[in-house]
Amino acid sequence: MKHKFFHSARTILALFAGLILLIAFLSGMTFLPLAAPADASGGNAQEDPMIGVFVTKEYLDLFDMESYLSDHAASLLDAGTHQVSDDTGKYSGRLYATLSGDSPSSLSFEGAEGFSYYCSQEEDVTRIECDELFAKGASRINETDDGTQVELEATLYQASLPGFMTFYCNPIYQAADGSIYATGGQGISTNVDADSAGLSCSTTLQQELKEDGSSRSFSFKITFCVMDEPKSYRLLQMDAQNQVLEEQDYLPGDVPEAIRPLEKASYLILQTFSTKGDGTESATWELFQRPDAGTDATLSTYTLREDRICQPHYTTIQWGG
Repeated sequence: MKHKFFHSARTILALFAGLILLIAFLSGMTFLPLAAPADASGGNAQEDPMIGVFVTKEYLDLFDMESYLSDHAASLLDAGTHQVSDDTGKYSGRLYATLSGDSPSSLSFEGAEGFSYYCSQEEDVTRIECDELFAKGASRINETDDGTQVELEATLYQASLPGFMTFYCNPIYQAADGSIYATGGQGISTNVDADSAGLSCSTTLQQELKEDGSSRSFSFKITFCVMDEPKSYRLLQMDAQNQVLEEQDYLPGDVPEAIRPLEKASYLILQTFSTKGDGTESATWELFQRPDAGTDATLSTYTLREDRICQPHYTTIQWGG
């Protein structure tokens, strides 16, 4: 299975260059090959710390093509050669966020729909927020005398319905005045069919900043996975002789937030009944063993949204002492 990585700002420039080449052919002009544009985060965004990712299903078209064409009109129409310059970053716009609450959903980017996962700084307080659509979220912050290392990781699940799975990973930055903004990022796309369950592809956003002998490194790894559409769940409580003590069926979204197993339960089995993109049924099993220390565990279930994303729900298994 091949995954396609693309960047629309580059595509637009390439298409425009194609138009120029057509004009050149008709007029007898000659051109050199089109050079790749600079990183779309560009400009002062490179000086601001990257703090997260804003994942969208549509491209954030923030490239100021009008200004670029205006500034390069002479070279574009010159009978000589034109290459896309390395200063394209300054034409990459910003989409500022508004924050009006304490939940991750309160961070919004006007005119754009997507999901955010970020680690911002508010004076001496580090704030980590993760949209509820991200599964298996993890964060690691390591501060030393030499600097700070921030690592974020998450997964997004999509149902195995036929069609393309396309997402754009737009980096989020925080300016010195505390404002938060996103810039257009890279996209990833792959074809999904009924047998794509288990397919996954990952990409990582990275940045390193050094100033006054101190450094700050940031990385965000996001994995996109395909799963069959969950239709129902069955939770079995089993004793030490592998006999069923209790059996409970749930629809997606109805599994309670917490479950306290029976005293005689040695382990639990979560059965997931799903449907592939072509309607074929499938089933998986997951086992949860009672720990010796009686510590709690977490099981994950999913519901299918209209946009084909499978939203995770978490249930705490309260084993007790």
